[in-house]
Amino acid sequence: MKKERLEEVTMKCVWCNKKAPNLKEIRISVVGRFGVGKHDTTMNVCSNYCEKKLRGFVEYANKYALLFICSIFGALLVMIASSVLRIPMVIPIAVCMLGILVIIFPFATPETVGIIGVKKSITIIRVLGFMVFFMGAFIFWLFMQI
Repeated sequence: MKKERLEEVTMKCVWCNKKAPNLKEIRISVVGRFGVGKHDTTMNVCSNYCEKKLRGFVEYANKYALLFICSIFGALLVMIASSVLRIPMVIPIAVCMLGILVIIFPFATPETVGIIGVKKSITIIRVLGFMVFFMGAFIFWLFMQI
């Protein structure tokens, strides 16, 4: 009995990652890991606000997950093709594209969400997207100096 109560207290809200004793369990239909196939899952939220934000983000993710995956692969193929064809100026542009994609679609892995919550993972992913974008812009600038 005591162990069950301890587990209930240590559960976290999936949106804000706060520990709360009275979490609300909700069922949400989420897209699969690679952007295809939906499945229902149960998540815990601490408030109606967190539920609203989570449902909005999951709806956004469900709508754009496949586009995100295809765009990532497209940018990677552009980088590979530009390497094979020896057109190095395209690579930093593709890196900038990857940064922009990550900023627009801040989709973290389920493991990351489990550790820090959806809200913080969105922030961290967007910061990393800006870093990738500026790295690509810097590399492009270096190419222009040659």
